[in-house]
Amino acid sequence: MRKKFFLFDSTIILYRYYHAFVKQFTTHDKLNDAIIIGFINTIINIIYKNHPTHIALIFDTNKNNIRNKIFNSYKKNRKSTPINIIESLPIIYKIIDEFNINKFTIDNYEADDVIGSLVNKIANIQFHDVYIVTNDKDLDQLSSHNVFLYKLNSTINNHDTILKKWNIKNTQQITDILGLSGDASDNIPGIRGIGIKTAQKIIQRYESIENMFLNINSLETKIYQKVINNKSIALLSKKLATIITDINIDINIEKLKIVKPNINNIKLLLSEKNYNKLVKSIEKYNYIYSKNIKQEKLVY
Repeated sequence: MRKKFFLFDSTIILYRYYHAFVKQFTTHDKLNDAIIIGFINTIINIIYKNHPTHIALIFDTNKNNIRNKIFNSYKKNRKSTPINIIESLPIIYKIIDEFNINKFTIDNYEADDVIGSLVNKIANIQFHDVYIVTNDKDLDQLSSHNVFLYKLNSTINNHDTILKKWNIKNTQQITDILGLSGDASDNIPGIRGIGIKTAQKIIQRYESIENMFLNINSLETKIYQKVINNKSIALLSKKLATIITDINIDINIEKLKIVKPNINNIKLLLSEKNYNKLVKSIEKYNYIYSKNIKQEKLVY
Protein backbone atom coordinates (compact mmCIF):
# COMPACT_ATOMS: atom_id res chain seq x y z
CA MET A 1 0.00 0.00 0.00
CA ARG A 2 1.40 3.41 -0.96
CA LYS A 3 1.63 5.73 1.99
CA LYS A 4 0.34 9.28 1.64
CA PHE A 5 2.08 11.97 3.67
CA PHE A 6 0.36 15.35 3.92
CA LEU A 7 2.64 18.16 5.11
CA PHE A 8 0.74 21.35 5.90
CA ASP A 9 2.32 24.77 5.42
CA SER A 10 0.32 25.89 8.43
CA THR A 11 1.34 29.55 8.57
CA ILE A 12 -0.07 30.09 5.07
CA ILE A 13 -3.42 28.71 6.24
CA LEU A 14 -3.43 30.90 9.36
CA TYR A 15 -2.87 34.02 7.26
CA ARG A 16 -5.59 32.96 4.85
CA TYR A 17 -8.19 33.09 7.62
CA TYR A 18 -6.75 36.21 9.18
CA HIS A 19 -7.10 38.12 5.90
CA ALA A 20 -10.50 36.58 5.22
CA PHE A 21 -11.99 37.75 8.51
CA VAL A 22 -9.95 40.79 9.63
CA LYS A 23 -12.44 43.21 8.04
CA GLN A 24 -15.48 41.12 8.87
CA PHE A 25 -14.93 40.86 12.62
CA THR A 26 -14.22 44.11 14.43
CA THR A 27 -14.29 42.30 17.78
CA HIS A 28 -10.83 41.06 18.74
CA ASP A 29 -11.98 37.78 20.32
CA LYS A 30 -14.32 36.92 17.43
CA LEU A 31 -11.49 37.34 14.96
CA ASN A 32 -9.33 34.99 17.03
CA ASP A 33 -12.17 32.45 17.13
CA ALA A 34 -12.67 32.69 13.35
CA ILE A 35 -8.96 32.04 12.74
CA ILE A 36 -8.95 29.02 15.07
CA ILE A 37 -12.16 27.48 13.71
CA GLY A 38 -11.22 28.15 10.08
CA PHE A 39 -7.74 26.69 10.52
CA ILE A 40 -8.81 23.48 12.27
CA ASN A 41 -11.71 22.89 9.88
CA THR A 42 -9.42 23.34 6.87
CA ILE A 43 -6.90 20.83 8.20
CA ILE A 44 -9.51 18.21 9.05
CA ASN A 45 -11.51 18.68 5.85
CA ILE A 46 -8.41 18.21 3.69
CA ILE A 47 -7.55 15.08 5.67
CA TYR A 48 -11.11 13.77 5.33
CA LYS A 49 -11.21 14.45 1.59
CA ASN A 50 -7.83 12.89 0.77
CA HIS A 51 -7.39 10.10 3.33
CA PRO A 52 -3.67 10.47 4.05
CA THR A 53 -1.90 7.82 6.11
CA HIS A 54 0.56 10.27 7.70
CA ILE A 55 0.35 13.99 8.48
CA ALA A 56 2.36 16.83 9.99
CA LEU A 57 1.72 20.52 10.54
CA ILE A 58 4.65 22.89 10.06
CA PHE A 59 4.67 26.43 11.46
CA ASP A 60 6.99 29.41 11.10
CA THR A 61 8.58 30.95 14.17
CA ASN A 62 8.74 34.68 14.89
CA LYS A 63 12.51 34.57 15.22
CA ASN A 64 14.88 35.69 12.47
CA ASN A 65 16.07 32.83 10.30
CA ILE A 66 19.48 32.07 8.89
CA ARG A 67 18.76 34.05 5.71
CA ASN A 68 18.74 37.26 7.75
CA LYS A 69 22.34 36.51 8.70
CA ILE A 70 23.48 36.64 5.08
CA PHE A 71 21.08 39.38 3.97
CA ASN A 72 19.66 41.52 6.77
CA SER A 73 16.95 42.98 4.53
CA TYR A 74 15.42 39.57 3.83
CA LYS A 75 11.64 39.87 4.28
CA LYS A 76 12.19 43.39 5.63
CA ASN A 77 9.05 44.52 3.82
CA ARG A 78 6.90 42.06 5.76
CA LYS A 79 4.79 43.30 8.64
CA SER A 80 5.18 41.55 11.97
CA THR A 81 2.88 38.62 12.67
CA PRO A 82 -0.62 39.93 13.56
CA ILE A 83 -1.40 39.68 17.26
CA ASN A 84 -4.58 37.74 16.48
CA ILE A 85 -2.56 34.93 14.89
CA ILE A 86 -0.10 34.89 17.79
CA GLU A 87 -2.94 34.70 20.32
CA SER A 88 -4.69 31.94 18.37
CA LEU A 89 -1.70 29.60 18.33
CA PRO A 90 -1.85 28.27 21.94
CA ILE A 91 -5.44 27.08 21.46
CA ILE A 92 -4.67 25.67 18.01
CA TYR A 93 -1.69 23.79 19.45
CA LYS A 94 -3.85 22.34 22.23
CA ILE A 95 -6.46 21.11 19.76
CA ILE A 96 -3.78 19.66 17.46
CA ASP A 97 -2.17 17.85 20.40
CA GLU A 98 -5.50 16.25 21.33
CA PHE A 99 -5.89 15.06 17.74
CA ASN A 100 -2.42 13.51 18.18
CA ILE A 101 -1.15 15.36 15.13
CA ASN A 102 2.57 16.12 14.98
CA LYS A 103 3.56 19.77 14.63
CA PHE A 104 6.99 21.21 13.83
CA THR A 105 8.65 24.56 14.42
CA ILE A 106 12.42 24.91 14.35
CA ASP A 107 14.13 28.10 15.48
CA ASN A 108 16.27 29.88 12.87
CA TYR A 109 14.53 28.10 10.00
CA GLU A 110 11.42 28.89 7.99
CA ALA A 111 8.53 26.48 7.65
CA ASP A 112 9.63 25.99 4.01
CA ASP A 113 12.99 24.63 5.20
CA VAL A 114 11.37 22.26 7.69
CA ILE A 115 9.01 21.02 4.98
CA GLY A 116 11.93 20.63 2.59
CA SER A 117 13.89 18.59 5.12
CA LEU A 118 10.89 16.39 5.92
CA VAL A 119 10.29 15.83 2.20
CA ASN A 120 13.95 14.85 1.85
CA LYS A 121 13.51 12.23 4.56
CA ILE A 122 10.21 10.85 3.27
CA ALA A 123 10.13 11.07 -0.52
CA ASN A 124 13.20 8.91 -1.13
CA ILE A 125 11.52 5.90 0.47
CA GLN A 126 9.78 3.50 -1.90
CA PHE A 127 5.96 3.62 -1.98
CA HIS A 128 5.81 6.99 -0.23
CA ASP A 129 3.95 9.94 -1.77
CA VAL A 130 4.16 13.43 -0.30
CA TYR A 131 1.58 16.19 -0.66
CA ILE A 132 2.63 19.68 0.42
CA VAL A 133 -0.43 21.73 1.34
CA THR A 134 0.38 25.34 0.50
CA ASN A 135 -0.24 28.28 -1.81
CA ASP A 136 3.41 29.32 -1.67
CA LYS A 137 5.07 29.18 -5.10
CA ASP A 138 8.53 28.79 -3.52
CA LEU A 139 7.67 25.23 -2.48
CA ASP A 140 7.27 24.26 -6.14
CA GLN A 141 11.02 23.60 -6.13
CA LEU A 142 10.43 20.53 -3.92
CA SER A 143 8.21 18.73 -6.43
CA SER A 144 9.25 15.42 -7.97
CA HIS A 145 7.62 12.28 -9.35
CA ASN A 146 6.17 11.51 -5.90
CA VAL A 147 6.01 14.99 -4.34
CA PHE A 148 2.90 17.00 -5.17
CA LEU A 149 1.77 20.54 -4.40
CA TYR A 150 -1.74 20.57 -2.96
CA LYS A 151 -3.29 24.02 -3.25
CA LEU A 152 -5.89 25.29 -0.79
CA ASN A 153 -8.50 25.26 -3.55
CA SER A 154 -7.88 21.47 -3.74
CA THR A 155 -5.93 21.69 -7.02
CA ILE A 156 -3.07 19.20 -7.07
CA ASN A 157 -0.01 20.11 -9.14
CA ASN A 158 2.25 17.23 -10.12
CA HIS A 159 5.85 17.44 -11.28
CA ASP A 160 5.02 17.84 -14.97
CA THR A 161 2.51 20.59 -14.21
CA ILE A 162 5.10 22.55 -12.24
CA LEU A 163 7.79 22.18 -14.91
CA LYS A 164 5.31 23.48 -17.47
CA LYS A 165 4.20 26.31 -15.18
CA TRP A 166 7.78 27.58 -14.77
CA ASN A 167 8.84 26.57 -18.30
CA ILE A 168 11.92 24.70 -17.04
CA LYS A 169 13.63 21.30 -17.30
CA ASN A 170 14.03 20.64 -13.58
CA THR A 171 12.62 22.24 -10.46
CA GLN A 172 16.05 23.27 -9.13
CA GLN A 173 16.00 25.92 -11.86
CA ILE A 174 13.22 27.74 -10.00
CA THR A 175 15.90 29.15 -7.69
CA ASP A 176 17.90 30.32 -10.73
CA ILE A 177 14.86 32.15 -12.08
CA LEU A 178 14.22 33.79 -8.70
CA GLY A 179 17.91 34.59 -8.38
CA LEU A 180 17.71 36.63 -11.57
CA SER A 181 14.23 38.14 -11.23
CA GLY A 182 14.11 38.45 -7.45
CA ASP A 183 11.04 37.96 -5.30
CA ALA A 184 9.34 41.09 -3.98
CA SER A 185 7.27 39.16 -1.42
CA ASP A 186 10.46 38.04 0.37
CA ASN A 187 12.48 41.15 -0.53
CA ILE A 188 14.94 39.08 -2.56
CA PRO A 189 16.65 41.64 -4.79
CA GLY A 190 17.53 39.76 -7.99
CA ILE A 191 19.03 41.78 -10.85
CA ARG A 192 17.33 45.09 -11.47
CA GLY A 193 15.56 45.20 -14.82
CA ILE A 194 15.19 41.43 -15.22
CA GLY A 195 11.65 40.16 -14.82
CA ILE A 196 10.42 36.61 -14.50
CA LYS A 197 9.87 36.06 -18.25
CA THR A 198 13.35 37.28 -19.14
CA ALA A 199 14.81 35.13 -16.36
CA GLN A 200 12.98 32.09 -17.73
CA LYS A 201 14.40 32.67 -21.21
CA ILE A 202 17.93 33.02 -19.81
CA ILE A 203 17.66 29.81 -17.78
CA GLN A 204 16.14 27.94 -20.72
CA ARG A 205 19.28 28.78 -22.69
CA TYR A 206 21.98 28.56 -20.04
CA GLU A 207 20.33 26.20 -17.49
CA SER A 208 21.76 27.99 -14.43
CA ILE A 209 22.99 31.37 -13.23
CA GLU A 210 26.49 29.99 -12.86
CA ASN A 211 26.55 28.76 -16.46
CA MET A 212 25.20 32.09 -17.67
CA PHE A 213 28.16 33.90 -16.14
CA LEU A 214 30.57 31.35 -17.62
CA ASN A 215 29.15 32.27 -21.03
CA ILE A 216 28.46 35.92 -20.35
CA ASN A 217 29.98 37.15 -23.61
CA SER A 218 27.30 35.29 -25.56
CA LEU A 219 24.49 37.27 -23.92
CA GLU A 220 22.64 39.80 -26.01
CA THR A 221 23.84 43.35 -25.33
CA LYS A 222 20.75 44.48 -23.42
CA ILE A 223 20.94 41.55 -20.96
CA TYR A 224 24.74 41.69 -20.75
CA GLN A 225 24.63 45.29 -19.52
CA LYS A 226 22.19 44.36 -16.77
CA VAL A 227 24.05 41.34 -15.42
CA ILE A 228 27.74 42.13 -15.95
CA ASN A 229 28.30 43.74 -12.55
CA ASN A 230 25.67 41.79 -10.62
CA LYS A 231 27.05 38.28 -10.24
CA SER A 232 27.23 38.47 -6.44
CA ILE A 233 23.64 39.79 -6.20
CA ALA A 234 22.32 37.03 -8.47
CA LEU A 235 24.09 34.27 -6.55
CA LEU A 236 23.00 35.74 -3.20
CA SER A 237 19.40 35.93 -4.42
CA LYS A 238 19.54 32.33 -5.61
CA LYS A 239 20.80 31.24 -2.19
CA LEU A 240 18.04 33.15 -0.44
CA ALA A 241 15.43 31.52 -2.69
CA THR A 242 16.76 27.99 -2.18
CA ILE A 243 14.86 25.90 0.35
CA ILE A 244 17.09 24.08 2.83
CA THR A 245 16.52 20.34 2.77
CA ASP A 246 19.11 18.97 5.19
CA ILE A 247 18.01 20.17 8.63
CA ASN A 248 18.76 17.42 11.13
CA ILE A 249 15.20 16.60 12.21
CA ASP A 250 15.22 13.71 14.67
CA ILE A 251 11.94 12.04 13.79
CA ASN A 252 10.81 8.52 13.03
CA ILE A 253 8.50 9.19 10.09
CA GLU A 254 6.24 6.34 11.15
CA LYS A 255 5.34 8.54 14.13
CA LEU A 256 3.55 10.81 11.65
CA LYS A 257 0.85 8.17 11.21
CA ILE A 258 -2.75 9.21 11.79
CA VAL A 259 -3.68 7.88 15.21
CA LYS A 260 -6.80 7.86 17.30
CA PRO A 261 -7.79 11.32 18.61
CA ASN A 262 -8.47 11.97 22.30
CA ILE A 263 -12.18 12.45 21.66
CA ASN A 264 -13.30 13.24 25.20
CA ASN A 265 -10.51 15.77 25.75
CA ILE A 266 -11.30 17.44 22.43
CA LYS A 267 -15.00 17.71 23.24
CA LEU A 268 -14.20 19.23 26.63
CA LEU A 269 -11.78 21.72 25.10
CA LEU A 270 -14.23 22.71 22.36
CA SER A 271 -17.12 23.12 24.79
CA GLU A 272 -15.00 25.38 27.01
CA LYS A 273 -14.33 27.64 24.02
CA ASN A 274 -17.87 27.23 22.65
CA TYR A 275 -16.49 25.81 19.39
CA ASN A 276 -19.44 23.54 18.72
CA LYS A 277 -18.91 23.72 14.95
CA LEU A 278 -15.69 21.75 15.35
CA VAL A 279 -17.36 18.71 16.93
CA LYS A 280 -17.94 17.18 13.48
CA SER A 281 -14.21 17.42 12.86
CA ILE A 282 -13.67 14.81 15.56
CA GLU A 283 -15.96 12.38 13.76
CA LYS A 284 -14.22 13.00 10.41
CA TYR A 285 -10.76 12.50 11.84
CA ASN A 286 -11.78 9.39 13.76
CA TYR A 287 -13.29 7.98 10.55
CA ILE A 288 -9.99 8.35 8.68
CA TYR A 289 -8.12 6.76 11.59
CA SER A 290 -10.53 3.79 11.61
CA LYS A 291 -10.30 3.40 7.84
CA ASN A 292 -6.50 3.42 7.92
CA ILE A 293 -6.49 0.73 10.61
CA LYS A 294 -8.75 -1.49 8.48
CA GLN A 295 -6.53 -1.00 5.44
CA GLU A 296 -3.42 -1.93 7.41
CA LYS A 297 -5.08 -5.14 8.59
CA LEU A 298 -5.96 -6.03 5.03
CA VAL A 299 -2.44 -5.39 3.73
CA TYR A 300 -0.36 -6.79 6.56
